[in-house]
Amino acid sequence: MSIRVVAKVDLRETGRSWRLLGLGAAYVFFFTGAAAIFVSLGQLPGVVPVSPGFTGALVHPLGLLFPVVGILLGYRTIIGERVSGTIRLLLSLPHARVDLVVGKLTSRIVLVSTTATLGAMCGYLASALFEGSISGLEYALVIALALVLQATFVAISVGLSAGIESETMVVATALGSVLLFAVLWQGVVQTLVSLVSAMGASAIAEPFTVILNAVNPVLAFSRLASLVLGTGGQVSSPWHEWVVPALVLLSWLVLPVLLGVKRFEGAEIS
Repeated sequence: MSIRVVAKVDLRETGRSWRLLGLGAAYVFFFTGAAAIFVSLGQLPGVVPVSPGFTGALVHPLGLLFPVVGILLGYRTIIGERVSGTIRLLLSLPHARVDLVVGKLTSRIVLVSTTATLGAMCGYLASALFEGSISGLEYALVIALALVLQATFVAISVGLSAGIESETMVVATALGSVLLFAVLWQGVVQTLVSLVSAMGASAIAEPFTVILNAVNPVLAFSRLASLVLGTGGQVSSPWHEWVVPALVLLSWLVLPVLLGVKRFEGAEIS
């Protein structure tokens, strides 16, 4: 059984789930609600409209929402089959374990990207209707970057699902990755930099901070979005160019799956 067949079967099975319909409705509600709130706040007396408008206001919420959804949609792909016992039936079919992992990864990325795109289109129409002016190109590019970010967290969750044998550990590690990258990262970086400085290596504190921030996929998305919107300021380091953040997102999209597949191929299915 090929990757394409696994993906088609998973698409068909997951596409029938009421949870997927709920996810699509949640995306529509989020984007249209965000458009309505943004326009309403801009119409309050004394409030100066922010630049670059609705698209720019979405960047930070998307940097939290999309990773959470990506994790939730991917973490049970393999471990769920192992817990239920259906993994034996799946592996009895003529296909490799890597086909199972990559096929399910492809399916989940397609599903979550489709529902998110539908919601984003509704948000764009609502914003254009209420606000009257919004750059379609900037909006499309930021949403495309957010979809890549979301796909990276689907990949992280699928990799964890394939590589860890405990469902509890998969859930804790997957949700912990979102909490770390999207919420706690700056505090963790500052703590590590303080420790480095306290050890007498203050000369490397600044480059150490730059490197740590560069490997965060959420910050990579934010950087790319700021370049699209023209809000990133003057580029002072090659670490801040679009190439490095793009490579960071690509690495997070590929490496967790490769590691998960390697562990899954060597795992004994009981």
